[in-house]
Amino acid sequence: MPTTCSVLLEQFGFRSFLIALCSILIPWPEMHVFVAGAGEIVGYEWVGSLLPWAYSNSNTDGASKGNPGQAGAGGLIRNHEGRWVAGFCHNIGTTNSLEAEVTAIRDGLELVNRLGLTNVDVETDSKLAVQLIAGSIFSGEHVNSLVNDCRRLMEEIGSTTLRHVYREANACADILANLGVVADGLEVFANAPSCVAHQLYNDAIGVEYSRQMKQHEDVGVRGGVMRQRLEHIATVF
Repeated sequence: MPTTCSVLLEQFGFRSFLIALCSILIPWPEMHVFVAGAGEIVGYEWVGSLLPWAYSNSNTDGASKGNPGQAGAGGLIRNHEGRWVAGFCHNIGTTNSLEAEVTAIRDGLELVNRLGLTNVDVETDSKLAVQLIAGSIFSGEHVNSLVNDCRRLMEEIGSTTLRHVYREANACADILANLGVVADGLEVFANAPSCVAHQLYNDAIGVEYSRQMKQHEDVGVRGGVMRQRLEHIATVF
């Protein structure tokens, strides 16, 4: 009779099995998941990736001044400690916020691919963009072309997750997206621009920001995010 370990090895491969095993053995912070009622204030913070020796984290955001209006995309890549790896901002002309969001994800994935990184968590505060790339909904022809670019890049990079986060946990990318609105084309930063340095530091030390919930919904704080990432392991390797 096959053991649980042998079934996991056969289904996911040795690498995924080893990572999942380590995530169980390592004493991660206690997980807390709760339900927030309407009007309740909930705290959020940026959370680094689950597996420090293997993962990087990419946050992206889009901004459109008018929707449609002058638009920008921006994002950054951090290591597990929240330290800057690379970032970008991009003036994408006049468009709507959804196209700006998907463009930012595409640009972020292109930067990840150019740097030769794998095992990357990509985060955006656009739930609609995540649904588009996941294939659960469809949009116009140009946005769908960007979506296909994102899917192709995720396949090329390998071991990549894409998930929605609240804007409070995506503040650095928001700053860079707004910088993109006034940028001259696409700019890539080897070092963090001064405009994002303070927020980058706050994220790294775990400063928490509050959010008022509009309706009942499941909310995962730090540990909950880690559990969510652990669930992703079985699906992306």
